[in-house]
Amino acid sequence: MIASTGLDFSSVTLPFDNEISVFSPKVEVLLGPIAVRARAEVDSTQFSTKGIHRSTLAAAFDDDATTREQRVRIFVLILLSGTFSPDKGSRVLLYYLPAVRDLHLIGTYDWASLAYADFIRGLRDSCRHRSFTGNVSLSGFWRIVEIWFYE
Repeated sequence: MIASTGLDFSSVTLPFDNEISVFSPKVEVLLGPIAVRARAEVDSTQFSTKGIHRSTLAAAFDDDATTREQRVRIFVLILLSGTFSPDKGSRVLLYYLPAVRDLHLIGTYDWASLAYADFIRGLRDSCRHRSFTGNVSLSGFWRIVEIWFYE
């Protein structure tokens, strides 16, 4: 456990897939028919194949062809990308997809390592902040830690 963050680390590594793209067959299997729409968006624009817009994924909740498990995966992917990759704009990063493939395993992964890496990245970004006229804040869920610290 790291005293400054209260994070407790485990030994089950969070799986990532740096090679995954919207064109991978497993994306459609795990996320449902919304992957077809995501591929069309990539083909028609300059967007990266490594992520899907949050609004595109959110549209899957209204699609009757999206299964309950796919909806849960989509929700968790949006949550992960919004928490641990807030600097990536409105895209959900697909390299988190292996972590939500088996929904019953989500709670077993070493989320503390990902949180700590995000914390260190946030500290780096804050230290590189060039404007000293205002306050510098950490991104993502570390704002909760900041509020607790200031109180």
